[in-house]
Amino acid sequence: ILDFVDSTGCPGPRFWKHGKYPDGQGDMPVVGVSWYEASAYARWVGKRLPSDPEWEKAGSWPVHLASGVLAQRKFPWGDTMDRSRANIWGSGWRNLVPVREFSTGSSVGGIQQLIGNVWEWTTGDFGRGSYPDRRLTLPMPMKSVRGGAFDTYFDNQATCQFRSGENPVARKHNIGFRCALSLCDLADASAELTEATEGPHTESPPEEAAPLQEACV
Repeated sequence: ILDFVDSTGCPGPRFWKHGKYPDGQGDMPVVGVSWYEASAYARWVGKRLPSDPEWEKAGSWPVHLASGVLAQRKFPWGDTMDRSRANIWGSGWRNLVPVREFSTGSSVGGIQQLIGNVWEWTTGDFGRGSYPDRRLTLPMPMKSVRGGAFDTYFDNQATCQFRSGENPVARKHNIGFRCALSLCDLADASAELTEATEGPHTESPPEEAAPLQEACV
């Protein structure tokens, strides 16, 4: 984010001072950025914000149970809340933690902190589109946020399936984001590199969710 601010002249996140993040927060998730600012940064690094389905699948990736049944998890680690695996209310922190903490709460694909620490912006429109039969009437357009944060109290708000909505211009202390890269874009970049070094490459990529990476300062 610091490079983005320096290169583009865009304002820094809400809680920065003099164009710099607070001391000791270099490995914390970025907060205090609106949906528009998060989207702009993602484009600047050649990526984008994840969609709601991508975010949910990344966290609740189906796994084979002992019975052989393919099941979608409620949390990245299973179906029971475990506060030792996520930075939510009751975990003992009550504030942001570095993005590498709570590694035992990682998803099947190794994605960290999908649950807790900060809510995360997605591209989804909250209140319409995904659930047309249960359309909400809102006073203003809202964007979807997922995952809960360090101050999330209720367990059902910190599941992979739960989503809430927020004003896209909001710059809050508990909302951040992560960037996504489509597999087709990843495959194109890989093919260009392979072609330059080893000749043509025709192998197709696996059908998986887009890689997700949390943004830190």
